[in-house]
Amino acid sequence: MQDFERYEALGRERLIEGDLFEQPDTIVIPIMTKGRAYGVLSQTVQARGIVIPDVPYVGAEIVKQATKPDIMFLAFWNDEDNLERLAAFEQHVVYCVAGCISSACRFGKVKHLAFPLLGGKRGMQGLAGMALGYELAADDIDTMGWGDVPEVVFVTNKTIIS
Repeated sequence: MQDFERYEALGRERLIEGDLFEQPDTIVIPIMTKGRAYGVLSQTVQARGIVIPDVPYVGAEIVKQATKPDIMFLAFWNDEDNLERLAAFEQHVVYCVAGCISSACRFGKVKHLAFPLLGGKRGMQGLAGMALGYELAADDIDTMGWGDVPEVVFVTNKTIIS
């Protein structure tokens, strides 16, 4: 339990209120596999005329835009997901965030990366996993010598309750 509280506190340090689409560099948009929209954020991207790429499950792909922010699509969902159990959901969040940050560093040389709170209706339940995913990615990036770890924030459009 102590580790969970530690990671939740670390996640809160990175949590900001705001509009994801107003972030300065690269934003993460969760999607389904096979280039399908999932949720409000990916539907907003489609409404703006941006084509969602076909990204493998738990994979990520950067799509550069003429104006910032660029978009990193994260295939967070597929048709076979069984993430109803909280433990499975949390583990999924950890690996998705870690992989996304590592990919952003290795392939995109991204300096700033903004994630929405992952999990939609689960609200803040994914925050500790997001913070752990950040730490795992930072360790990998440092160990592998891939360069600087991007500045990462977790963005919510909801009022943050302290």
